[in-house]
Amino acid sequence: LWNLNSNDEWYDDTESYAGERSVCHRRYPSSGDNIITNFEKRIKCYSASTKYSLQGYIKTQSASNVTIEIRYYESRTDSYYLDSENIGIEIDGDTDWTFYHKELTLPSQTKYFDIRLNSNCPDSDEALSWFDNVSITGWTNWQSINSTEEIEHPNDFYYLQLRTNSEIDDVIVNYSESGYNNTPQIFYGDVNNDGAINVLDIVLVVNIIMEQHTPSDYEFWAADANEDGNINVMDIVLIVGMILEN
Repeated sequence: LWNLNSNDEWYDDTESYAGERSVCHRRYPSSGDNIITNFEKRIKCYSASTKYSLQGYIKTQSASNVTIEIRYYESRTDSYYLDSENIGIEIDGDTDWTFYHKELTLPSQTKYFDIRLNSNCPDSDEALSWFDNVSITGWTNWQSINSTEEIEHPNDFYYLQLRTNSEIDDVIVNYSESGYNNTPQIFYGDVNNDGAINVLDIVLVVNIIMEQHTPSDYEFWAADANEDGNINVMDIVLIVGMILEN
């Protein structure tokens, strides 16, 4: 995803805002220039008329002019870019994880994006900057909502924005999600769900058939190797075949 091509930019699994890692930059006064990490490939822009915003979380230590930028291109490979923007701030010094975002103004010819993480050289000491959950978001058009609103499904929504005609102190949104067909992934034959199909699974199936063990939902589905809704000797035959094939 990120084009990490120097010793001063890496995935840091000791520091993150969310998840298991972030992108880290390191700069010294003697480094000579800023460091930029961009995507390995440009992102397709499907509509330049859509409203977009650039956002991400940043943490810094002795930093200088740290920001997130975006460049707009008409071509996937051409080095010429139409215009560029950043998140509206360049961060200095020490800061904890902070969310930054900015609504973007795209040139009408935009067909591709390139997101760039940018850190400059400090006046003294070692400078570190971390970036997490960096993204570009395309927004749907503003819609009037009633007290209850149903959101279409399936969708690829990640954020919800609200605005009002007058200034208010607080807004409370209650969001209820309905799940459909949430059947867990089944590995037929791996009845004990240990990642292997072996004699232990056969023993468990026999105990289920002999009613010496009450199966969980997963155990029942995994033991029903022929998917006929019953657990019997035919399932044992199939699981034995799986073991012999392996």
